[in-house]
Amino acid sequence: MGFQYGPEEDVRNNRRGFLEKIEVEPENGVVMKCQDGTKIAIVGGRERGLGVLQSGQGIPVDAMITETPGLYLLLQLADCLPIILYAPYRQVVALVHAGRQATDAQILPMTIEMMVERFDLEANDLVAAIGPGIQKESYKFDHVEQSQKPEWQKYITRDGDMLSVDIVGYNRDQLIRAGVKPECIEISPIDTARSSEYYSHYRSKHNDEPEARFLAIVGMR
Repeated sequence: MGFQYGPEEDVRNNRRGFLEKIEVEPENGVVMKCQDGTKIAIVGGRERGLGVLQSGQGIPVDAMITETPGLYLLLQLADCLPIILYAPYRQVVALVHAGRQATDAQILPMTIEMMVERFDLEANDLVAAIGPGIQKESYKFDHVEQSQKPEWQKYITRDGDMLSVDIVGYNRDQLIRAGVKPECIEISPIDTARSSEYYSHYRSKHNDEPEARFLAIVGMR
């Protein structure tokens, strides 16, 4: 699903086929171009179609928010977490790219704060879903720069000669600290580094597999 990893026309056809299956027109989507930072965009009708079928286009942010029904937020992934935030009573939805760097930079609580401030809602109004991503059993390094930070100590554990990183647990706890009710958080058990149905940047680096991306999408019909 990523233009940078395959022939352009093949990727375009893959995206068309994917969107057709879920009954979404390409012109009703908008693509996030991840920056591993803390930029957040509120998007609406003017952004419709941006980056969906065009290489190199999209909005350079790590979170998008919309209150526009029929507009779908798209995110390319291969281990990082897609996190959906939805306020059912206010009808606002967000899609957050939570890689390790963006997670460390607090992209998730910042997105919640913006939703609360701009759309007259409370954090405990939100329901959240953490989509398929790399799990702590697979996410291992010999060195992790966050290991020296106190707030990460609970989520980086020693496993033999390696450090295991629980990015899912860190983001779940960020949601709860921001005010989202624990019973309103759903977490996918899928480990992208182990599942053959998902692309994985981590697996590609360690197993010399070709790089590619899958898509996460959310919108309000």
